[in-house]
Formats: sequence, structure tokens, C-alpha cells
Amino acid sequence: PKLELALGRSHPSLQQHPNTVTLLANQGFLVSQPRRDGDLLAVLQALHRSGVQEIDWPAEEALEPDFSEGGVVALVQVAGMKQVAEGVKAGKLTPRDAVLAHGKRQPHMPPPCVRLDDGTGVWVRIGDPQAAGAKDYCPLPKPHYYR
Repeated sequence: PKLELALGRSHPSLQQHPNTVTLLANQGFLVSQPRRDGDLLAVLQALHRSGVQEIDWPAEEALEPDFSEGGVVALVQVAGMKQVAEGVKAGKLTPRDAVLAHGKRQPHMPPPCVRLDDGTGVWVRIGDPQAAGAKDYCPLPKPHYYR
């Protein structure tokens, strides 16, 4: 018996893998092939290599699909670090800690260390992000402070 299937549009995987059947669905978590936007993992790994042990970020900034709480926690763990304990005040952060900021770039802001596909960026501060003279830091491609 021969089975025929009418597709609404051709998919690249059909041409790359002849004589195979690929079923695609738009249900569940993954709705398309993976995309790689700004490489936050590489930045976190570089931070870890430079001595950073713990990462923090404002919970209200981790609600977007490209920068979600679960995703950032997973990347922090893959990079070999952990999240700053809940309740630790910014003034208690040391050079072994980094704080991520996420959002849309405003005209008065410096460029982000990481640009995400959704048009937002991620900035990094080492230690207390509110200390006098605190500057943004980016470990890639060459480590540098800026503001």
C-alpha cells in the first residue's frame, strides 16, 4: 500500500532526507527549529573563567521568551555557576558576583553585551551594580568595561 500526504508547503528537511518521513507539529514547547541568537552562554562561561561564581538578575526582567527565568537558570548552571541567594542585597555583592540586566536598549544606554533576537539586550555588571562608578562589563570578544 502507498501512503501519500499532501503538505501545505515544502519543508527543507524533506529535501535533505529523502525516503524518510518527518512529522512536524506546532504544539508543545518547540514550535520551530532552534534558533541561535546572542550567545548568552558564551558570556556566562567567560564570566566564570574570569572568576565570577554567582549571577543575579531582576526577576521582573526574566519574563520574555528570549530571557526567561528557567532559561537563564539553566545557562548559569551549564556555565558552572549558581544564582545569587535570594535576599542578598546589592551592596553585599563582590567581584565574584555579576548582575545581569535585560531589556530594550534606550538612546541614552550603551550597547548591550549580548543582543537577543527579540531586539532586547543583556548588560553585565560585576559586584554591586549600584556602587559609585559601577560600569557595564563584557567579557567577549575581549574583556572590557564601558559606560
